[in-house]
Amino acid sequence: MELILIGALATWRLTKLVVYEDGIFDMFVILRSLHGLEKVTSCFMCASVWCAGVVVLFWVTVPFMVWLLAFSAMGIALESMAHGYSGHD
Repeated sequence: MELILIGALATWRLTKLVVYEDGIFDMFVILRSLHGLEKVTSCFMCASVWCAGVVVLFWVTVPFMVWLLAFSAMGIALESMAHGYSGHD
């Protein structure tokens, strides 16, 4: 059960990065602008399916990335609960 929660948190965080955030060196802006990815990356629910696949691939090859994403998601969730942070400045 804990692994499902870790995977879900990591998927949510990666999807949020891909759909809403710029990322370092605007890497997610560039990803969103690639031909053919505009529609997938403009819909959170659509992107989450593909991001879940990436998280599974990470889990098999570089598990620390899954933990990193999950811990980041938990940090954001805690910040939101403590201070009402919406993620948009």
